Order: sequence, then C-alpha cells, then structure tokens
Amino acid sequence: VPGFVPFGGSFAQTVAQAFATYSALIVIGATGLTVRVIAPLLKDKTQDPAVVVIDERGQHVISLLSGHVGGANALTRYLAGVLKADPVITTATDVNALAALDMLAVQLDADMLEMRSGVKQVNQMLVSAQKVGLFWDHGSLPEPGDCWPVAQCDTRGFVPVDSLDRLPDG
Repeated sequence: VPGFVPFGGSFAQTVAQAFATYSALIVIGATGLTVRVIAPLLKDKTQDPAVVVIDERGQHVISLLSGHVGGANALTRYLAGVLKADPVITTATDVNALAALDMLAVQLDADMLEMRSGVKQVNQMLVSAQKVGLFWDHGSLPEPGDCWPVAQCDTRGFVPVDSLDRLPDG
C-alpha cells in the first residue's frame, strides 16, 4: 500500500529508516515503545520529522514529536477527525488556544535568527499572558498580488501594532 512501510527488520530498524527518510511517521502502538525507539534518533526540533502515535484501538491520536514546525499537531488533529478519536496535544500554546512564534514563522516561510531561544521566550510570554507586540514591517511585504499569507496567519495572543513606537507596555 503506498505510504506504508512494511517491517524490513525489527521495529527499531524500520522506525530508524523511516525517521531518516520521511517528514512524518504515524505509529500504531504504544507511546513508551515509540519514545524508546526514537530517542537515539532525535536531532533538533527544526529537523526531526513529525511523530504521531495512535493506540491500537484508534481511540487516541498523540502528537509526540515536532508538533509545531514538523506538523505533528496538525496531523494529529486531522487523523483524530478522520478516526473520530481524541487528539492528544500537549504543546503549551495549543493547550492555551494561542498562536506560537515558530508556527507563525512556518506560515510565513520565514527564517529566524536564534530560533530556539526566540521561540522559547516569546511562546513562554504568550502562555504567561504577557503582552507580545506583533509588527509587520510593511516595507518588507511583497507587492499587491504576490502570495504572502499575512492575513491568514494565526496571531492569537499577539497584540498587533502598526508602529514599533506602539508596542505594548511590559
């Protein structure tokens, strides 16, 4: 069946091969076993594939790894909808119904300097109910007609400002 990889050896060998090859892995089985098998394969949240685990009865779909940048949270929601299962997403911004800086970067196909520290700081501020200003540098926006999804970006929790002089206090 296209999209499914049969075991060519052990479960660990198959997962390792898939981890290095695909952008997303869906494992039907135990979360603990999956964690033990992928642990030595982990590199970085910006490089690791999405890993989603579904219990053998199809009751829970768990976003295990690379929830934001890798797309595991979105894949979890999709699969849970198809299976009529419970999506299990523990990412703090998602749990609190807020946007996340790393997801905003993905939506804009943007690069960030010091992504790890910037995302950690901004997302922590968002979930702590601190005000985080969001300024679009209109001089850097594409010309009308160019495709840039600014209007479709998830900015829940951010405070939009039209000037750097109007950033929120604090």
